[in-house]
Amino acid sequence: MPYELSKGEVEILRVVGSKRPGRITSVGGDLVLTTCRVIFTPLDTSDVSKLLSFGLGKAGADGGIVGIVDKVQEMIGTAAPIGSGALTELSRIEAGHEGSLLKPPTLVIHGSDGSSEEIGVLEKGLSHNSSANNRAARDRFIEATVKQIAL
Repeated sequence: MPYELSKGEVEILRVVGSKRPGRITSVGGDLVLTTCRVIFTPLDTSDVSKLLSFGLGKAGADGGIVGIVDKVQEMIGTAAPIGSGALTELSRIEAGHEGSLLKPPTLVIHGSDGSSEEIGVLEKGLSHNSSANNRAARDRFIEATVKQIAL
């Protein structure tokens, strides 16, 4: 999903990311670090969801099943900052899960308000979750974010 940069804001780093990594409700997209904030931009699946809902309806699927597809699309939403998104509102960022067959390596972003968000990171879209390259991509994102927070 697209997002707009504020005046003077510059994108620094982008990695493949997932919200709710390792869960059935995981949402893929990009994790973006800018000079001012951290943003998660989910994949735009709205057209696919509409087509799937239409197809399920035509195939005679129960209305509840069709409704689940619509709820998943609502859950995916649009590009959104992590927490408040502002780097000034982040207290720290650290490595989380190291990656396994069913869950990518993760980073955990902590807000100054006590909130936290775990995001999965992949080197590229088709990487295997347990690949060491994913951990390297996660660590590069953490390092770049720590540098931006320190500025």
